[in-house]
Amino acid sequence: MSKITDKIVQIEKEMAAAFNLKDITKMLTFIDNDFTGFSSTTHRRIRGINAFKKTIEYYLDEATNVKYNTYEIEVQELEGLFITTFYWSVELDHNRHTHEIHGRGTHVFRQDSANFKIVHEHYSRAHYR
Repeated sequence: MSKITDKIVQIEKEMAAAFNLKDITKMLTFIDNDFTGFSSTTHRRIRGINAFKKTIEYYLDEATNVKYNTYEIEVQELEGLFITTFYWSVELDHNRHTHEIHGRGTHVFRQDSANFKIVHEHYSRAHYR
């Protein structure tokens, strides 16, 4: 792995850790102001960093405990853009019941000065594994 690939994989891991700690402020440090994305739970496009924040707040408020994990992260570089593809799982505790959801995700990063920011994401839920 290159240093850039290592850095981007590290960002993916930090995003998951921040989500699990409910540290939205930390998560926002990795999101570009011009962010766009698709969630696995809503049909509407998410546009802008504030819409990203509202989406994350919704997820964190929905369950008493949420644990998010990413794995098998791969990074591809294409002319200054970096694309990660990964699998994800979410464990939700809701009304004393726990269930797990699995899916696939993609993040598109661009470099902003010395930092890498997510400009687009796409999550889809797996209906079977």
